[in-house]
Amino acid sequence: ILLVMDDIDYSDTSSTGNRLPYVITRYHFKQDIEGYLDNRKTHLYLLDVATKDIDTLTSGNYNEEQAVWSPDGKKIAFVSNHSEDPDKNENDDIFIVDAAQGTSPYQLTTWKGEDQYPQWSPDGKYIAYLQSSSDENFTMYGANILAVIPSGGGTSNLMSASSDQQLQALRWSKDGKNIIVLMEDDRQQLVASFNVETQQYTKLASGEKVFWNAELNEASGDWLVNMTDPQTPNELYALDKNGLRRLTHATDSFLAPIQSIKVEGFQSKSSDGTLVSGILYRPANAPANAKLPFIMYIHGGPVGQDDYEFDMQRNILAAAG
Repeated sequence: ILLVMDDIDYSDTSSTGNRLPYVITRYHFKQDIEGYLDNRKTHLYLLDVATKDIDTLTSGNYNEEQAVWSPDGKKIAFVSNHSEDPDKNENDDIFIVDAAQGTSPYQLTTWKGEDQYPQWSPDGKYIAYLQSSSDENFTMYGANILAVIPSGGGTSNLMSASSDQQLQALRWSKDGKNIIVLMEDDRQQLVASFNVETQQYTKLASGEKVFWNAELNEASGDWLVNMTDPQTPNELYALDKNGLRRLTHATDSFLAPIQSIKVEGFQSKSSDGTLVSGILYRPANAPANAKLPFIMYIHGGPVGQDDYEFDMQRNILAAAG
């Protein structure tokens, strides 16, 4: 079993039971929600199920995360920042290490920005991942690029470099010919399939919906997806060649007593001619031309979007008129 664990915290082991004072030695010494940061790191370990022994895979002054096994169980890909001072940038690279004690990891990617979320191809020959569009030390105004690199090293193939849509949650298809991603696209978050050979994508499922997560059914090659729309909270669906098929009804009893609303997308033209997309929520039984109180949520972007997911607060306000 692969474990990802923090270093031992010795700060609260004093006989008085009081935490030892923080000693500030880092550039990044405090974080929202977490509070003050110490110098402990996160490393990879192997747990032998039979003997219950734990072997150390990685060590040193770096954090390791997003670890994934190779299909044959012999290697592990993970993400780490090995720059001179990781506190002063958001660089992340992908590394690979043999799943055996005493081996040294090798660095697979070298982009000065972020290389994250590695996923092995079914044959273990390639790793797909998401690369940031910017290599600045700190940035939030960019989109992820789908990239593929040989697992033994080589040049990255930036498959979605010509697209400006944000991508996430990548997965390989069963035959290794396509990579499935979730793609933001004008208030939607759809399921797209990139062909590895042609680098073109097709939409597997879209519409006024938001998909969260897509997991492969390894037996059939179909997909299990999590989806929401303006009237329905997250539920599980099967996605196959025939389209979507709902599997769960966990929120039916919750929705039963709730007054339904009408939700529709619209576009308005800015003073400079730019089309701006929006979503209008209103009572389902309101007369067509009735004047109603108006609440506007302004989202200027460019990071993220308002989308067609179920929004409880806006449902409540619209239902109340």
